[in-house]
Amino acid sequence: MININLIIKPNPKLRWRVVLRTVLAVVLLVAVGAAGYGGWQRLERLRIERAAVERLLAAYKMEGKGLAETQAAVAEAEGFLAGVGAIGRNQEFSQAAALELLWQRPPSLRLTKVTFTGREAAVTGDAPTFAAANQYLLDLRARPPVEAVTEVAAERIATGETTFTYLVRFREEVGQP
Repeated sequence: MININLIIKPNPKLRWRVVLRTVLAVVLLVAVGAAGYGGWQRLERLRIERAAVERLLAAYKMEGKGLAETQAAVAEAEGFLAGVGAIGRNQEFSQAAALELLWQRPPSLRLTKVTFTGREAAVTGDAPTFAAANQYLLDLRARPPVEAVTEVAAERIATGETTFTYLVRFREEVGQP
């Protein structure tokens, strides 16, 4: 005998709970994947920025190594500019001009030594008489660039000549190194 079932089976019930769980699981997986991908992209951007900052830091350190040399060069240049300024102030009245001024003397008077120290010059020489040496002192005091003349030594030697040493101070700086 053959059994034939003539009763039509109804459609199986749709199980909404299973479908809802499946949809929620898929949505949850997509959300977690999107958040993970966004986090990974943010992490990559941070790595790239960190590499750029490290390159800048390395460049800054390399520049920092030369800072002391640069400061020394700047100090040297400032000293040079100060020297140039002093030369500019003393352009009219230099050591050469001061020496030329000191050499303006009577032909009978002989200068044996001139030593410059800043604004002062020590002048040593011989004169045939004490009066000639004294006249040279008075002539030096009368010249405008000369601030003061001090007699350091004046002495008559056995030959009858007078040796003298005068300290001449000028109004302008003379030959500062």
